[in-house]
Amino acid sequence: MDSRDLRKLLAERHHRNDRGASAILIAFAMMLLLGIAAVAIDLGAGFNERRQDQTTADLAGVAGGLSFGTDSAMVNQALAVARANLDTQYTNTEWQALWQGCTDPGRTAAFIPLSEPAAWGAGALDCLSMSPSFFRVRIPEQQTDTAFGQFLGVDTLTTDAYAVVTLWPTEGSGAFPFGIVAGAPAGEACLDTGPSGTLLPPCDDPASGSFGNIAPPLFGNTYQGTLPKCDEQTSANNNVAEAIAMGIDHLLWSYPSASWTATGWSSSDNTGSATVLTSTVNMDLCNEVTSGGETVAQPADGVPIDGVLIDTGNNVKVDATVGLISPNDFTDGDKGRLWRTDNSIDVMSGGNVFELDNTPLWVHLFADGATSEDGTVSYGAPYAPASCNPDEFPDTKTIDELNTQMQTCLTDYENGPFSGQIFMDTIIDTPRFGVAPQLWHDNLGSGLSYRPIERFRHIYLGGVWFDLQALTDHEVFYPGTPGSQWCVPKGAGCATIKEVEQLVAYLLLPDMISDVAEAIYPGTISDAEVTIYE
Repeated sequence: MDSRDLRKLLAERHHRNDRGASAILIAFAMMLLLGIAAVAIDLGAGFNERRQDQTTADLAGVAGGLSFGTDSAMVNQALAVARANLDTQYTNTEWQALWQGCTDPGRTAAFIPLSEPAAWGAGALDCLSMSPSFFRVRIPEQQTDTAFGQFLGVDTLTTDAYAVVTLWPTEGSGAFPFGIVAGAPAGEACLDTGPSGTLLPPCDDPASGSFGNIAPPLFGNTYQGTLPKCDEQTSANNNVAEAIAMGIDHLLWSYPSASWTATGWSSSDNTGSATVLTSTVNMDLCNEVTSGGETVAQPADGVPIDGVLIDTGNNVKVDATVGLISPNDFTDGDKGRLWRTDNSIDVMSGGNVFELDNTPLWVHLFADGATSEDGTVSYGAPYAPASCNPDEFPDTKTIDELNTQMQTCLTDYENGPFSGQIFMDTIIDTPRFGVAPQLWHDNLGSGLSYRPIERFRHIYLGGVWFDLQALTDHEVFYPGTPGSQWCVPKGAGCATIKEVEQLVAYLLLPDMISDVAEAIYPGTISDAEVTIYE
């Protein structure tokens, strides 16, 4: 073999080797692409399962939240919706074991695990928990079999999801910290006063109104920016001012039955004095605990909370003054309750100016013939009394005359065969509108005592009586005052406001307002608005 044949042979061998190497590379590339495709298929299945888990958590959270206030109903609704929406089908035994074995590492101490269904036992479910304003659901880990991952030693993919829903009103704020006595009719009512001897009409004595405030603790609410303050709930100088300005920072509920006298309350009737609770009643108490380096609050005796602390001490005037007219920011970054408005009047106090809400209740009345959610407004039976017609509230009337007319309207409505909506939805846009708990008691006694909530009443803040420095007169400021400022003359200027002496409000009836307004708070009025928080 000469050199030319040798070179030819070597070239042919080299060519064959190149083709073999190329084939190996192609085969390897195909295997790699198939592997990537297989992993993508498995990951896609995992992502789909994860999305399904999250959707299930959201739906279960909302379903449970709609039953907030009854623990067993929350649990049953959340479990039923979760089971209906998960792809994996479980037997009853598997389903029970799945939830009983579920743990929620993201749950803080503020969330209390709820009791499992009675048929399962007497334990608690770590993955269904609640605080006074939030409901948390963690879907137990779901297993998805891999199609190709098993060749890489991965047989299953594990997914889970959680959701937190809030039962906080999307319109308005938390409840006003004013207790309304049982049987209070529609119309003007005294909410907050000083001690006997300083009361002015329409406040007459403690039986006419709360003669004091509800004294709530602060649980710490993310929406409002409040932090827990549980150590002051038995003091007259507690969190009342903050609750007046922002609303109580957690939800309250109505005590379910008029049989409260025999179940958890020691007083023999609803005119008793100080009330002692037993463990069967959920009081508005909280304990501060540390969880993960964060201080959180949890109910002292579980939820829902349907018994509130009534404070009839003499310091409530100070709290009302701060909560209503303070120019300083509260923890939510806003000023006192009556500053929170787009329709203000300059209330002069010495050399200071308070820009307070000047929106009277009657401006929210539908015009005759207007269309409301429940039909065309007609001021006559059976829709609404003629005394509620906006034509009865002309600018030519004085503030006293207008307020008297408003009182007549509300009283006529309650006492007559009327059921129409008379207030526009604009009513919810003013800081004067909200709800306050009405209690089963018709006399609040004296001192500090816990009282059960019967239901929630819509209220609209009205006149504020100011105690003026160096003057013996008490002057009242009512919304709807004409002009650009309100001033009690003193010398060449205006008198200085010392404090709020008393506060009155109009008590409204549910039929008078729309479903939008009714949906701002739970109780016998309606359910809270349930929204996904995270």
